[in-house]
Amino acid sequence: MWLIDADNVDFQEKLAKRSFFTPGFGAPEVVKGKGCTFYSDSYAFAISLFWQLTGKHPFRGALMSDDSEDDFLDEVEEKANAGEFPWILDSDDDSNYIDDGLPCELFFSEELREFFDRTFSEEGKRKRYTRPSMFEWSYMLAKELDTTIRCSKCGMDYRETLEQCPWCDGKEKRITLRSKKATKKIWRFAHEVSDEDMIRIPLRVINGFESDACDERAFSIRRRKDDILFYDFNELYDWSVALGTSVKDAASFTDVYGQVSIPDSCTICCKTKNTGNTIIIEAETG
Repeated sequence: MWLIDADNVDFQEKLAKRSFFTPGFGAPEVVKGKGCTFYSDSYAFAISLFWQLTGKHPFRGALMSDDSEDDFLDEVEEKANAGEFPWILDSDDDSNYIDDGLPCELFFSEELREFFDRTFSEEGKRKRYTRPSMFEWSYMLAKELDTTIRCSKCGMDYRETLEQCPWCDGKEKRITLRSKKATKKIWRFAHEVSDEDMIRIPLRVINGFESDACDERAFSIRRRKDDILFYDFNELYDWSVALGTSVKDAASFTDVYGQVSIPDSCTICCKTKNTGNTIIIEAETG
């Protein structure tokens, strides 16, 4: 027998007089004993995510350096853990910025940085309603994940906007998918490709981000010696393919029922069976 999902066995009301939190992860209102909310949960999540991505705590910067006198180290650490310092990438106050030679832009996009800023800025600390919700975080993480390349040479990850790995200058073969409905962009997906490795394309390439369909598949691809194999298509849609990424003539599309091999680039037409909605996916290797 296992005890699972115990977070609602007990909970803390907004007016509770005591707060329980892990040092270094508590939102300012929780540290001050004002109770926990969904917004304080997202604050703790943001700290954990930032720490995992960069190896740095968002508030342990220059103001918590080793130069501090021993008698005050505990007090300084307590203030950093409570978020009383500016966060280390604060655009309005760089007093806590620390330069360790690893630019944070290598770890996340400008959009993700804005999410961190909404959480850790002075406004984010004072006005919890300005912080990104967990739904926003899940959307952003899916977006970041789907545009991340893993280097086969050093094993590090980097954003697909970079032509080569910033850690070792390795360069990966990759496939890029851009989907749209009419002229409206839906999703962008990029992934490294190596011979015979299967890549599972998420359903959000067709429908955009849906939190209850994160693990659903649109189709799969596998690179072979001279081509890319598209297969395992989702049966809720009708599929057709045309060579090239600038196809305008519908007659150029060939229906696909099982699998299809493409030498370089193609355009995939995906039509929902029950509604007839049509999505165009441009696939390009490089």
